[in-house]
Amino acid sequence: MMLRVFIQTYQKNTASLSSSIRYVSTGIRNSSNQDVSEPKDVVYPDVRLPPRVLQLGVPDESPFVRVKKVMKLDYDRFCANLQGKPPPRFPAQSDILVIGGGIVGSSIAYHLSDKTGPGLNVTVIERNLPKKKSVGGIVDLYQQVLSQPNFEMTQYAAEFYRSLGLPQDDPDLPSLPDINFNVNSSLLISSNNDAGAIQDLSDMYRNLKWNHQISTPAILQQRFPWLNCDGINVGCLGLHKEGFFDEVSALSTIRAKAEKNGTTFLQGNVIGFDFVDISCFATNSMIRTLTPRKAVVQTPNEDVLRCTFGYIIIAAGVKINEVVNLLNIDEHIEELPILPQKLTSFEVECTSGPGLEMPLIMDSSGLRVRRNGLLGTYTVWNEKDLIDYESYEEPKVDDNYFTEKLYPQLIHRIPSFKDCKVLSSKARIVDTNLWDNHLLVGPTPRYNNVLIAGGFCNNDYLFAPAVGRGIAELCLENGFDEIDLSCFRLERI
Repeated sequence: MMLRVFIQTYQKNTASLSSSIRYVSTGIRNSSNQDVSEPKDVVYPDVRLPPRVLQLGVPDESPFVRVKKVMKLDYDRFCANLQGKPPPRFPAQSDILVIGGGIVGSSIAYHLSDKTGPGLNVTVIERNLPKKKSVGGIVDLYQQVLSQPNFEMTQYAAEFYRSLGLPQDDPDLPSLPDINFNVNSSLLISSNNDAGAIQDLSDMYRNLKWNHQISTPAILQQRFPWLNCDGINVGCLGLHKEGFFDEVSALSTIRAKAEKNGTTFLQGNVIGFDFVDISCFATNSMIRTLTPRKAVVQTPNEDVLRCTFGYIIIAAGVKINEVVNLLNIDEHIEELPILPQKLTSFEVECTSGPGLEMPLIMDSSGLRVRRNGLLGTYTVWNEKDLIDYESYEEPKVDDNYFTEKLYPQLIHRIPSFKDCKVLSSKARIVDTNLWDNHLLVGPTPRYNNVLIAGGFCNNDYLFAPAVGRGIAELCLENGFDEIDLSCFRLERI
């Protein structure tokens, strides 16, 4: 009897202790042992710290503050150990700090770590970690762009993503998802007003030895009988290095390879910068010269930490000006001409739509139509229908937009979509460079150790590989090597 009571009491105390351990390690009452590994979006308080100027060689923290940080880190490591997770790590120093963990920031981190290996300390700060979805949206890979630097970047993107989809034999890498790369072509069609531009592009493609075909409306009608050629003057059909793939799988693979090379991805929000007075090193010591040296980061737990860096690369997408404004210590820095804009796309179903021979339709009006696999679904959007979006809330789809504007354009170009049915819709915010609709890549005129990568609009996956490699070359070799991206520098604005 006594033995049975002792065993029951022991089991009860063990269960209570187990529940307490779950509570300490996860921060919630997790009595069902549910999976808490899926990252949650964090709503950060609107906090902006004023810039602080540090003196070289003078400690900026008291010994008590440093001891408090060490004790807090030990506690976090203890909780992570109870939960069976890797210990948290916030580096006090980083050779290169990347702000933004999307495809652009991840590509920069990957190319930096790929060139140097673990010897270079690269840290990526991102507001919210990407969701662990099995399948995401579809990204188009096409070559029909309007300038030679853009074309060279898309050529590298084709090589990069095709190799990314190959089986990985590295035992140090985790099991990586298939990016589901599908070969496809693109058809750029223009009206009478744009015929000369298409011919100029064809000359550029020919000089760069890219396989394409210029077609008259009669040839297009014969090859694609479902296409309405009214108003078309000429078409350019791409035949090489084009297709589409899954964006979430591609991003996961790039991040995994960067982490394998030593890159650290951390969740947090940059709320300020500390500057160092380097006037003593300036040519004219009478002029006060400041340079940013520490980033102030607020973690999801609302802790405020500082990270010293050599270079900082701002690839924060639509939030890029929020970070740039934190560097404005003496009102000498203007905002970049990058504006958040909303782009809406629709997935439609059409049983009588074009089949496997359908390329990515790129109409001069901005209309884009892509076939999604083999099930008779298509994605429709218009690259030129961008709406300024300054709100911090998630963008919402205007249901009338498809019926009133996009649907008439769609059935005019492809009449078989007359009976299509909308399955889903998606609104995303893109960063548009209002100056000339091209990228902004390179160091800021004021601070040589601050680099910018922005203005991608809806082409972030298309240009991210080349921009990532170019930024890595700037940091490590002090200049562009493989592709000359100097035409995208900030000095032009």
